[in-house]
Amino acid sequence: PAFTDELGQFVLTLVPGPVTLFARKDGIGISQPLALEPVNEQQITGVELCLDMGGRIKGDCVRGDGNPQPGRWVAIEQAGYRHHDEEDRIAQVRTDENGEFSFDGVPTGEIRVMLGDTSPSGPGYPFLQERVVTLVRAETIHVRFEIPLHPWER
Repeated sequence: PAFTDELGQFVLTLVPGPVTLFARKDGIGISQPLALEPVNEQQITGVELCLDMGGRIKGDCVRGDGNPQPGRWVAIEQAGYRHHDEEDRIAQVRTDENGEFSFDGVPTGEIRVMLGDTSPSGPGYPFLQERVVTLVRAETIHVRFEIPLHPWER
């Protein structure tokens, strides 16, 4: 990671090969991802990442009988970029005691919302369920995950 100075400028040393850059500021928003492929110590200048207040994704997770599922991991990422490492995702949270979750400042566009288990080590692949939503600026989208009951629970 790199941090901006008081003028919003940054320097990032990259290894050769494809990278995806994005900027994020808690409480303000996140930029659209920018794909770059520097070669052999190439210096790339004039890169501009613009923060967008984005939108909000709210949702809940319930069992097939309607009971809330607290403590489940929910993660979000840009739908066009599959991120296997949690630090590359936009955000991840656990469902609260009512099985609810919320993400603010989510970038606009197609977002993959992924439901995980209750693992203490955090969410990981494979996720139990996924939904792709299209988020518009200042919009709130609701996502519901329903975990089917086992046959013996019906």
